[in-house]
Amino acid sequence: MKKEDTQFLNDIGLLDHLVDGKIAIPSNCTSVRIDVGLAGDAPNSALWLLEDPNVFVIGIEPLEYHHEHLYELGRPDNNTGMRHPVWPIIQLKDKCVSLNRKHVLNIQDRFLLLKTAISNTIIPGKQTFYLNKKGETGSSSLKKSQAFKRPHLIDKTIDVNVCSLQYILDFLPMEKFNFIVQIKTDNEGSDLETIKSAGNNIRNVIFVNSETVHLDFKEKSEFIMHMKVNKFELYAETVSEMYFVNKNYNKTISEKNLKSIQTGI
Repeated sequence: MKKEDTQFLNDIGLLDHLVDGKIAIPSNCTSVRIDVGLAGDAPNSALWLLEDPNVFVIGIEPLEYHHEHLYELGRPDNNTGMRHPVWPIIQLKDKCVSLNRKHVLNIQDRFLLLKTAISNTIIPGKQTFYLNKKGETGSSSLKKSQAFKRPHLIDKTIDVNVCSLQYILDFLPMEKFNFIVQIKTDNEGSDLETIKSAGNNIRNVIFVNSETVHLDFKEKSEFIMHMKVNKFELYAETVSEMYFVNKNYNKTISEKNLKSIQTGI
């Protein structure tokens, strides 16, 4: 492995979790779900961990400010009295899912935080990120056109780690799992590019739900067509999200009683 590759893996928090070139996943974990875009509390990841004691969750988030909140809510401002959400959240300081400041689940080693953004890029590296002001950081974006829809919220631009989803998926020991149960994306206008960045690996995913509120009609149509080409069908849509299921796994869904799980937040 090249020195720059090792450095990138270390920077995003993946290097220490690799064994023989693959992500080390606890033996009790029998399924994988991937959460792209966590903000500061990772509600989808928390719900997945609560719902399934045997799931391994990969959470992907580029902002250090959010990493600090995921470690301990209030930490970036040293505000331990900061109000907690009314939904379950990830708190890595205590390796737990927390609800109303109470530990409701010990997540042990079932959650892996990767400190990177996802872009449809071939080579991992850095990319400009449009960071919104505190209190609005959950709507920060890699996409300049999306960020400048609300220029009054932009605080500054920063450089963040970026890689493709395929880059990460290639480190999964798929011989153990055969498929990924779910990928959720909430990337402030970059969701289609995120899914495209998975390449052919997207065909190993059963459920995909993506934020699409920031896409226009043409972009939504392109999203649906891309998924259709990869054997997915759109089975539900809200004002803010689209939900897809891989038709090639209909039998597996029935046999294993699998379902898409999302918070709707």
